[in-house]
Amino acid sequence: VPPPHQRRGYGTLLISLSYELTKREHTVGHPERPLSVWGDRSYRSFWTASLVRALYDRVLQGSTVSIDELSRATGIRHEDVSSTLHDLDVVTYQDGEHSIQLPRQLIAKQLQSPGAARRGVSSQGGRIRGIDVSKLLWQPATEERQRTA
Repeated sequence: VPPPHQRRGYGTLLISLSYELTKREHTVGHPERPLSVWGDRSYRSFWTASLVRALYDRVLQGSTVSIDELSRATGIRHEDVSSTLHDLDVVTYQDGEHSIQLPRQLIAKQLQSPGAARRGVSSQGGRIRGIDVSKLLWQPATEERQRTA
């Protein structure tokens, strides 16, 4: 995002769009590396919000979740899911198994933080700002479509 337009949420919007497209392709995505300091902060903030939202949804349903399932649900690469969860200090190891413990304070912090609206997090559930997937008219390229183009 060009400097005059930074800190207005456009970067987060573009990150959100790229992950929505990734989910439509039924793959996982990741940013090109190396990331700038601001790029790293933006992606980590987006990953944190997405993962907390996905974990919170699973907690409400009373279900368990694996890192692979989180990766598929969010479109975030397995390594980025794992490193973000470790950075959040929510992964514990007990009785020979890893588990994810999502403290209520972390959920509250994500829902009430100053950048929550910009990251698309809301205490009422769902997204405040970002990509309205119901209005996204895009399909992944297929071999047949590419041949006819």
